Amino acid sequence: MGQDLINMNEFAVAVALEEGGRVEANIAEIKEILRITMEELGKFADEQILELIERYRI
Repeated sequence: MGQDLINMNEFAVAVALEEGGRVEANIAEIKEILRITMEELGKFADEQILELIERYRI
């Protein structure tokens, strides 16, 4: 693998900051939504996931 794993706590805080400009959203709720999102993404082929990510890359 060679790459560091994404820290889901830091990722959830980044989402909260992007959404509201401050960490007012419940981090536990965001982490649960991210978990469900990852489970659903896991049902798709790698190529489909990469294509989706490319659509949102800034």
